[in-house]
Amino acid sequence: MRIVGTFESRAEWLAARRKGLGASDIAAIAGVSRWSTPWQVYVDKVGAIPLDDNDGATEAMRWGQLLEGLVLDEWERTSGMVAGMRGLMVQHDTHDWALASLDALAFESSASSVEDAVAVVEAKTSSDFAWDEIPIDYQAQAQWQMAITGLDAVIFAVLHNGRALRVYDLGADYDDQAALLEAGERFWRTHVEAQVPPEIEAADNAVMADVWPQDNDEAVEVDPDLVDRLVRVRANETQIRRQREELEARIKDQLKDAAVGLVEGRRAVSWRTQAAHRIDTKRLKAEMPEVAEKYTQVTESRVFRLHMKEE
Repeated sequence: MRIVGTFESRAEWLAARRKGLGASDIAAIAGVSRWSTPWQVYVDKVGAIPLDDNDGATEAMRWGQLLEGLVLDEWERTSGMVAGMRGLMVQHDTHDWALASLDALAFESSASSVEDAVAVVEAKTSSDFAWDEIPIDYQAQAQWQMAITGLDAVIFAVLHNGRALRVYDLGADYDDQAALLEAGERFWRTHVEAQVPPEIEAADNAVMADVWPQDNDEAVEVDPDLVDRLVRVRANETQIRRQREELEARIKDQLKDAAVGLVEGRRAVSWRTQAAHRIDTKRLKAEMPEVAEKYTQVTESRVFRLHMKEE
């Protein structure tokens, strides 16, 4: 492996990782990621979306980043080993587009040189109480890290449910590593270098407005077959929603003022009274317009609407 280095800021790290494919990228490209897709990897690598320098897209991710150092410290204490060279980015010896950002490298004693490392250490946080096995996307990431570093083990130090540290070891699978490198190179050459996006997936809806945040008030021709299929799907959704609402109404009629409905003694449905506290914005604007104006925030978003209906 070749050392790329460490970074003073998240923005610098994000810019550096755009120059190649990292461990989380390869999980998405392999189709096993819970968080991303090949298209999302593509738009990131070609710079079609701004660098996300907000220390994590979700609160859970941010807490994972904040706790990473503590998890590594506790793993050091319990294992007697050293989690050194933290936050190091490395590069494959022959594939310069293959990168890996390592939480740490494991050393028997002092972390004097990367050649003395015995494994990669990954610090994770999980809402699960334990893992029966390492999640498949983490396995793909770990095999990628081993392929790049040349090490034959990844140690997962996992803080479960905020209260228990568990350690999981994963060894090298050279067939998996070869397959991941092949898939990574094909993606990099075919899509990133060629500037040809991969196929869109349903999950990509969540980030498409980040790529095209503003409309230009123009009109373009779209695929009539796609529109026709969407019209039919929406019509089916309407029919299914009406069926659901009718079934709910009939069950509510059986519940009447009961809180829970049973099927052979087991709780099947519930219809409980609950309170919701909301600001009466209409009254606020009428009685305290200056306060309402002060705390009114204007946000912009692109809204997709279907204007055609099934004939």
